[in-house]
Amino acid sequence: MSEWTESEDSGKENQPHSDDDFKQPAKKKTRIQKQQTKKQDKSRFAESVSSSKLATMTKAVVPKNTQKNTGWALRNFSEWRKEREKRCIGEKCRPGLFDSPPWDVAELNHWLCLYVLETRRTDGKKYPITTVYQLLSGILRYMRTVDPECPNFLDRDNHKFKELHAAIDNLGRQLRTEGVGAEVKHASIVSREEEDALWAADVLGTNNPIALLRAVFFLNGKNFCLRGGSEHRNLKLSQLQRLSNPDRYLYTENGSKNHSGRLCERNVENKCVPIISTYDQVGERCHVFLLDLYISKMPQKAKEMDYFYLRPLDSKPQDSSAPWYYVSPVGEHKLGRMVKETFSEIGITGKTNHSLRATGASALFEANVPEKIIQERTGHRSVKALRMYERTTEHQHHQVSHILSSRNPQQSFHWQNQQQATSNFSMTPSFGMLQNCTININYGPSTVNTQHQAGVPTFDNLGFPEEVEKELAHIDM
Repeated sequence: MSEWTESEDSGKENQPHSDDDFKQPAKKKTRIQKQQTKKQDKSRFAESVSSSKLATMTKAVVPKNTQKNTGWALRNFSEWRKEREKRCIGEKCRPGLFDSPPWDVAELNHWLCLYVLETRRTDGKKYPITTVYQLLSGILRYMRTVDPECPNFLDRDNHKFKELHAAIDNLGRQLRTEGVGAEVKHASIVSREEEDALWAADVLGTNNPIALLRAVFFLNGKNFCLRGGSEHRNLKLSQLQRLSNPDRYLYTENGSKNHSGRLCERNVENKCVPIISTYDQVGERCHVFLLDLYISKMPQKAKEMDYFYLRPLDSKPQDSSAPWYYVSPVGEHKLGRMVKETFSEIGITGKTNHSLRATGASALFEANVPEKIIQERTGHRSVKALRMYERTTEHQHHQVSHILSSRNPQQSFHWQNQQQATSNFSMTPSFGMLQNCTININYGPSTVNTQHQAGVPTFDNLGFPEEVEKELAHIDM
């Protein structure tokens, strides 16, 4: 019988075995080997960038407000040009004045001078000189998008545009004498009395979803010094970290007007400021308490989606465990009118979202908080810009009026502020601490050395108050 027998499994004729038939069966991969294989299969780098995405990412980033201002300046110039052509038929400004390099300096000088002197508001009134400068800046920004090497007609060192510079200066002097732009507009700060009125009227509070939302918005703007628009609109729940010992929230800025993430800002740290619980002093007005309550009333799904400002229910639900808010964020326009609508509930006008930021910074200045600390909270990159929030208060105006009226030489503005700031401190000297010391006392024109020696006279003739003499007499020198 042949040694090559028929296989029971195959039914085929037996064939010589190859070397592969004698190999050991493959071992199963371990868990670590599988993980290593997955890492090798996964690409280290991102997917290939499309041409459309490349074109988008290589464009210069221009803030939306800057784009709006540029468009406004171009529309204003175009409307002026068309109206002027109707009045001065023989003299026309070509439509593509800012679109076609190389630039004719004489032509730019001529038409920009006329534009500066003739442009007006929609109601026919003159623009302040700062607004005229903004219009020219918008035109220059547009020209730089057409040609980065376009001449800078706002540069005072560029003498090719000395006519334009003279026209701007003369217009500024004229506007100043006419009082145009004399009234400086700042965000109106919220006084302590106005804030108390909001709480007293339950416009801010914890009794219903709308009042709680307004209270959180109000304190976020004031205590974190958030900007009125984008910083409220882009606020996420993950930006607020709850900490303890002491109870506090830590707000971390993701990006803002001054911290947009450009390469030149790579060493600029994002704003990161805490707010510590003051419940034992202010009760339900405590910012930390209100944030805890508000977050506890948010739907779980909204938390998972990292929303913060949510649309409130019309009333408090009967079920105490039910959320107070919908799983949808408050609209952009609604957020933009939040402070205005809040104060309209008590009949006060002139307040905006930016009033909260101004109120917080002004309160810190009034309390003599160091500028470094205020700058960390507001996020300003320059002290000059920060000091614009150093507003005078009604109390300070009252002090000045009182000083001017009384003409009391012993009274000063700084003395009043310092006395108010140090009114809670007192110092009682203890002469018992002067043991084994040498006391030099200046009394009149001479100096008396009271070092303890045999035969040195006592303090009887120095004229000290009686209680001081008694304490000095018992010192063991």
